[in-house]
Amino acid sequence: SKFKGPLVNQLWDMRLEAKRQAAASGAIDMDRPRPPSESITKIDYDFKGDEFLMERYRNPFGHLRFGNVLEDLDALAGNIAYSHVQDPTVNIVTASVDRIRLSGIVDLENNHQLSGKVTYVG
Repeated sequence: SKFKGPLVNQLWDMRLEAKRQAAASGAIDMDRPRPPSESITKIDYDFKGDEFLMERYRNPFGHLRFGNVLEDLDALAGNIAYSHVQDPTVNIVTASVDRIRLSGIVDLENNHQLSGKVTYVG
């Protein structure tokens, strides 16, 4: 959609491709336990190489628009949950965030990464 940010679009495209591949393989073992390492998902913010991306995330004060990161985090959580479930028929999952850690003001002149994984299933 034209209203989603570029990273949200990228995450949705990644999830749709994973669903297509899972549907094509037809071999989903729903009984096999999946370790958290199988759900690790990462997405990069290439602020150095993509000026448009950097400006999209810059607020009027020159700092990070954290609301945009929260939108990305929402899409990332969907990808993480899907990579755990791996069932192309599943459209709805519930995810929560355990922790958001910022170690200071985010420098938009450098690249950053958003990552996560399943930590609990119950």
